[in-house]
Amino acid sequence: MKAKLVSTGVACAASTLYIFIFTLGLGLFAGKAMGQVTLTNLYSFTAIDGSNSTAGLVQGHDGYFYGVTQKGGIGGYGSAFVISPAGSYTNLYPFSYLFGGNPHGGLIQGTNGFFYGLTFQGGPGAMGGDGSVFTMDTQGDLSPLFAFPGTASADNGGFPYDSLVQGSDGCFYGTTYDSRYSALPVTNFGTIFRVSPDGSSYTNLHVFKAADGGYSQAGLVQGSDGNFYGTASGGGVNGQGTIFQITTNGTYANLHQLGGNEGAQPESALVQGNDGNFYGTASAGGANSCGTIFRISPGGSFTNLHSLVSSEGSNPSAALVLGSDGNFYGTTSAGGANNLGSVFRISPAGTLTTLYSFGSKAGDGAHPTANLVQGMDGSFYGVTYDGGANHEGTVFKLTAPLSTPANRINNIYYKGTNMMMTIAAVAGEKYQLQYRDSLVGGTWSTVPGGWSTSIGGAMTVTNSGNGFPAMRIYRFAIMP
Repeated sequence: MKAKLVSTGVACAASTLYIFIFTLGLGLFAGKAMGQVTLTNLYSFTAIDGSNSTAGLVQGHDGYFYGVTQKGGIGGYGSAFVISPAGSYTNLYPFSYLFGGNPHGGLIQGTNGFFYGLTFQGGPGAMGGDGSVFTMDTQGDLSPLFAFPGTASADNGGFPYDSLVQGSDGCFYGTTYDSRYSALPVTNFGTIFRVSPDGSSYTNLHVFKAADGGYSQAGLVQGSDGNFYGTASGGGVNGQGTIFQITTNGTYANLHQLGGNEGAQPESALVQGNDGNFYGTASAGGANSCGTIFRISPGGSFTNLHSLVSSEGSNPSAALVLGSDGNFYGTTSAGGANNLGSVFRISPAGTLTTLYSFGSKAGDGAHPTANLVQGMDGSFYGVTYDGGANHEGTVFKLTAPLSTPANRINNIYYKGTNMMMTIAAVAGEKYQLQYRDSLVGGTWSTVPGGWSTSIGGAMTVTNSGNGFPAMRIYRFAIMP
């Protein structure tokens, strides 16, 4: 297979464009950006497979994508599945009420290689009924770890709505939509909890009260400061939800009360950007009553980045994902050109671009309510709640030219006798630095050691040497 040459503003698509760097004056010449957005329907769910997925996918260490459906499956309680990047689908596990069913949130892969998740209801044992925590291997062997009790005898919460997050201490943290605190029966606003990887230790960190917010439908994210951050979709002073911080020992702080044109009813987790701030979506409210995208600092400084309009997409209920180009990517459950939802990109400064409107071609799915995941190939993968060939939802791949400065060389400098070059790289791609001494022809030579597989973001490659000729032309090639 021939190497693909990096082009300005183009992600991982094949290209015949070059980037030239001259050592004389360190000039940079690049071709015109090219590329288009392509959405591929990888799989249309059937009722027996599972249906109506509201959970984002996770790419496992093996390169395959793992997910769950909220409904369908053999018993009607949803299913767990695995799908290859090319669309080869395998049903791994049919959920049941006995061991927990109807998962709303996605799986995460723990540091031990096993997947962990939550079910919205059911669960094992006499105390089960309000959901469960479970672990599963890549073959679909599932083991319940903890059952939310379904009684008022313990203040452990119930009906967990989203995904777990593994903290730096190895434990898993999450939220519940409801609580059954017997001493305060009118404040069933949900809880924040911690559970050990084997399920033997469960700790209720916080019980939401009206002023805190409540009815959280979102998972937590651990910030770079070690604290956890999240959203509550209801409650708060304005009754429109809140954004909060909680420490690993349960110290809770309300960072912001949503209201007015800021947006309302945040249903998704936050994501921390490269600037240290957190970014999220509100499913309702805003200047156009279509929802908003916002930024909040760890200290609580809030900025409404964008109020959605229906033509862009509306009612975002999924978390944003930070792309390898430094922008955020997300979905809306409604709106767009066909009022079936959309995929969008938004910069940290708030510039929004609608990348795709569902319903633009037959069978492409409808009403996505789950977050995207950027695969190792640079494309984004996700699910729709509805639509597809069987009207049960779909799994899709969206390939888009990443926004500038992806695949652009943005820093060139000497360090001693070496030349250093920094490129805004795409996650999962292998970049190789090559050179020749003539602009008009000649063989491209590989710079010794001048290659690396990117994890996304800025990547610096060194050309070691003891001086350079008067002119040398460099290029980065994306290797197969």
